[in-house]
Amino acid sequence: MDIRQIECFVAVARKGNYTKAAEELFVSRQALSKTVKHLEKEVGEPLFISVPGQSQLKLTQKGTQLMGDAVSLVNAWEAFCKAHAAFDVVGHQGRRPLAAAAVHGALLSLPKNAIAAFEQAHEDMIFSIEQSTTRGVLDMVDSGEASIGLVGSTPRYLQDFDFQMIVYTGVHVLVPVESDLAEKSVLNPSDLDGRPFVTMGVRDHLHRFVHEQCLALGVRPDVLFTSSNANLLVEQAVEHKACFFGFPFFAEKYRDTHTLVPLEFDFDPQFATYAIKRKDVRLTPIERSFWGYLGEIGQEAGRPPTQAESGGSL
Repeated sequence: MDIRQIECFVAVARKGNYTKAAEELFVSRQALSKTVKHLEKEVGEPLFISVPGQSQLKLTQKGTQLMGDAVSLVNAWEAFCKAHAAFDVVGHQGRRPLAAAAVHGALLSLPKNAIAAFEQAHEDMIFSIEQSTTRGVLDMVDSGEASIGLVGSTPRYLQDFDFQMIVYTGVHVLVPVESDLAEKSVLNPSDLDGRPFVTMGVRDHLHRFVHEQCLALGVRPDVLFTSSNANLLVEQAVEHKACFFGFPFFAEKYRDTHTLVPLEFDFDPQFATYAIKRKDVRLTPIERSFWGYLGEIGQEAGRPPTQAESGGSL
């Protein structure tokens, strides 16, 4: 039995509904239900009952008894955290640390000044965000070095994490202006067969996804060069008149040499900028605020965040 289980129990008891309690705690309904069931197993008795014809859950006798002690425990825990958790690693009282990581370009996909607006709204925060490769960001989040990561990916590659869609990007290719592909309004994988290409390599989720789709269709782009250095990659693309992956938010800077063309598939790969966090790891209040803020960006972008939390707590 731990404080996380007690907090979840109190939230469900107060809301009388798993869905509303999950929204309050920024967790999935499935994860919340699983946590409460574990607590019931620890206690040895059911804590809630469903009443026919009513949407509200009711506390059992044991649940009522537990609630009496749980509320004071949760209040004491919140007071303890407020008094003692507001220190950063160098000991500046009152400054709450938030460490994030982002792949190159992910921040550019967000609305202009989105990160700056969050920082301005949380002046008591020490915010650090490190840019890295896709593999680097995943490793930082998995190890706990970063609490939240921003990656360009598709749900099929993020099943080891809790994630939510922030900005839908789709897949695009920057093709040399001299190429016949530049005249097309839309590309399909077969158009890439034999075409000179430079990419970030197989550790990059965009390269990995397109490579898998081409392989399944027997399509083989001519990969001339791979590098995690974006500037070097572009230099090689210009020098060799090669294609490379890109997005609308930075295509304008390459308009003299390359044209951006969407690459479409027989299905929607849901390729987008996603926020990720470790499963079953509780976020601090400031981390929860940032996670929720990113979700609001996703909603304002016109696409509800894609939640795929198979378990865990914020």
